[in-house]
Amino acid sequence: MFKCPACSAPLEFQGGTIQKCDFCGGSVIVPSEVFGRAAAAKASPPPREAAPVGPIGMLAQGVENVRRLISEGKKLEAIRVFRETFGVSLAQAKAAVEAMERGHGVNVSDMRALGSHGKSRMPRRVKALLAVIFVVIFVLPIAFSFLPMLFFLIVPIAGETISSRPDTEKVGFSSDGRESDGSVEELLRFGGKGTGAGKFTDNRVVAVDAAGKIYSADYTGGRIQVFDAEGNFLTQWNVAGLTSISDLAAGRDGTVYIADGRGVRSFNGHTGKELRSIKLSTPRGVHVGADGRIYIAARNSIVITDKDLKIQKDLNKAAEDASARLGFEKIAVDGNGNIYAFVRPEGDLVKFSREGKFLTRIKTDVRSPQDIAIDPSGNIYLTNVSTIHVFNGDGKPLKTIKTNQAFGIDINDKGDIFAAVRPEVVKLRIDLE
Repeated sequence: MFKCPACSAPLEFQGGTIQKCDFCGGSVIVPSEVFGRAAAAKASPPPREAAPVGPIGMLAQGVENVRRLISEGKKLEAIRVFRETFGVSLAQAKAAVEAMERGHGVNVSDMRALGSHGKSRMPRRVKALLAVIFVVIFVLPIAFSFLPMLFFLIVPIAGETISSRPDTEKVGFSSDGRESDGSVEELLRFGGKGTGAGKFTDNRVVAVDAAGKIYSADYTGGRIQVFDAEGNFLTQWNVAGLTSISDLAAGRDGTVYIADGRGVRSFNGHTGKELRSIKLSTPRGVHVGADGRIYIAARNSIVITDKDLKIQKDLNKAAEDASARLGFEKIAVDGNGNIYAFVRPEGDLVKFSREGKFLTRIKTDVRSPQDIAIDPSGNIYLTNVSTIHVFNGDGKPLKTIKTNQAFGIDINDKGDIFAAVRPEVVKLRIDLE
């Protein structure tokens, strides 16, 4: 795992030299250490990986050449090759090479090549390559997403039209959250951009306890804010040494559980006093079940603890059983104790029994899920930044709700939905009938 140099989001290595950030959409040069090597400036020449065919592969090959030159101590040559590969200025190339020397990732999606007079000096070949990459990564997926709609409109059979997803209804609500068709009702919205009490800059997690208190926090900074059931600010507390928050959950008694890169910690939800902690390898999700136990998506395993974070069960072969090559992301548990998690980069749901037996893997067609929650009826909700997808317990699509910047999600006992729609928190009620 490594951080995106543009937005600091945690990224799972997907096997290539250059990959797309699922959070900000930027193109990132993967740090050398992720490949299991020492820092690029000190390492012996790394073996070249097989680059994919096409423009992305050509840029990846250029990056590999830069890495090789860095490892050989030929910094000036590395800068020259980086400039030729990406068509950037000398200062940009120097900064990028020095970042690679330190073993950091490099954001190449927003580079602008400027000469001494401010005019673009990007080679035509690189411009063409970047244009093709833009089309492949951004335009084609959007175009293909409209094909089912066109198919639905123009292909009649026996007097009826055919839809590729007949059981999915897409519902949108406007920027102020008010839905006109009545199936999505916004009950509450609070927060907003800022650093003062009740304000956020990048909140990606949200949780609600049995008393109705709502907890949300920015991705970095370690400030946890507490609100009453009406969205009024109550208090805030800070977690010392917290670099970023992977997930947040609240117990019925108001205990707050926070997952970060080093493990899971529990806190008194009102005072912020740390109660317990457990060290785990890069946990990505934490959930409090109806039975009071804590369920943790710990990369390649699922760990179940009591409320004091004492391990009761470690499903250390869960990822292998579910063929989750990059492990698990967020996690949720239904009322029957069935465990659900999603895996990247596929976005598939995996389901385990309450005893930890792997049951099934469900294809969702959700490209970049951010969080998962389950309502009292057993329906599954996946946030996907611009949408919230709803499935029944067997993975059948029920509804897709349009939203904006939706990351974290939690659901209370009444079925009300709380979403961290940065920089705000929104409370929704959705009619699935």
